[in-house]
Amino acid sequence: MSLATVSTGDVIRQQVIYKWYSFTELLRSLVFMQVIAIIFSAIGTGGMGTSDDMFSLEVTTYSANIVFAFTLFWLLVTPAMITSKNYMYEDFSYVTTRLITQISNAIFFVAVTLIATVFTVLSSYLIYLIMSLTRPAQYFPGLSTVGSPGELFIAGAGIFGYYLIAVAIGYLFGALLKISKLFFVLIPMVLFVPGLLDAYFFYEFLNMFYVQESSLLLFLFKAVLTALAGYGAAVLILNKREVREA
Repeated sequence: MSLATVSTGDVIRQQVIYKWYSFTELLRSLVFMQVIAIIFSAIGTGGMGTSDDMFSLEVTTYSANIVFAFTLFWLLVTPAMITSKNYMYEDFSYVTTRLITQISNAIFFVAVTLIATVFTVLSSYLIYLIMSLTRPAQYFPGLSTVGSPGELFIAGAGIFGYYLIAVAIGYLFGALLKISKLFFVLIPMVLFVPGLLDAYFFYEFLNMFYVQESSLLLFLFKAVLTALAGYGAAVLILNKREVREA
């Protein structure tokens, strides 16, 4: 018997640190995926050209959109994987409760989302560097074409909001799979099979509610609220499961 007492905050902090070491391979996969996306982005994300007898003009577009898309996909899949049996069982290495586990997961996800956002924003500079070193051009504009610090901050805040939503959706999807594996088929069918859902209305609503929001603060409020709702629903589902069930 020990008279030492450990606060809830200490246990959460220890679990978060433990998760950083335990999920090292997942974090490496994020870096690997972003590197692949940067290589594809440096090749060019779009282009056009025109010519006549006197000249030829070719325009190639470079952006970090592929990095954003790859990272968004990673943030959708990884939280769902963490709800699997093998990852959930690792929490039993510590004396913990369901609440502490969910809080430590949330802190871990927010930290990973923040890091992924920083990497995505900074990838613009790396893409520019690769482009300037590999493209045979006589003139390249300055780094200001990537975006001013203020513009990058606004872009990063928006990216962070989308990433938060992706993490919550992925975690909720993983929780639903704990109820039944049929959700792996049902959810894509509802979202993508014509006739099962008014797809135009659904996607138009998402576009109006999130993408076309002109106020950054309001968008972040919507994103955080959506993330909290999705993560909260996942927590309610997971808390009703048996401790060591498959």
